[in-house]
Amino acid sequence: MAKSRLLLTSFIAVSFSFLLVGITSISTKAEVRALEIAQANSKGISEADVNRIMDEIAAGTKKLDVDSLLVKYAVPFLISEFTSATTDASVSMVIEGRDNLRDTMKQSYGKLKEIQELVRDREVVISAKGQIAVAEDDSVLELTGKDGKKHIVTSSTKTRFAIVNGELKIISFESRSHTAETLSRTTSQSLAK
Repeated sequence: MAKSRLLLTSFIAVSFSFLLVGITSISTKAEVRALEIAQANSKGISEADVNRIMDEIAAGTKKLDVDSLLVKYAVPFLISEFTSATTDASVSMVIEGRDNLRDTMKQSYGKLKEIQELVRDREVVISAKGQIAVAEDDSVLELTGKDGKKHIVTSSTKTRFAIVNGELKIISFESRSHTAETLSRTTSQSLAK
């Protein structure tokens, strides 16, 4: 169970970075507030701007850099939803607020040595008026813990964007993932003999 929680905590930090799309109904108070603010702004969102931010987030993730990701792009009232499964368990959680997510991510990143992106596919959908966008990423990552253990994570994430006070910001985030432990190199080498 402790192993499952470690994997889940590690993945929560990673999954924030690799985000998956699909416009769904705006249901939380934070999303409604962000939509109201966005509608007050006139500049529309471009796919290039969303992709630029998503690429910066992916680069920051590889460096295990939490602060540059959250402080720069997320609104203070960010709502994040995570569902993560391993072979042993499945856990869901909601984290309210950018600062709470930052604390969770710092704790998780502290347990990781490296993150490698193996596969990523992204789609961006922008609302008709250009005030809301959703970036959807499907990715496969390899996480290496400080203990040397490697894990393969498959992830589907949705990141919702809006223009807030004239800037493109992340207003909510959803992640669904599955984590599996990979064989260590020594074990793999032993099996090959």
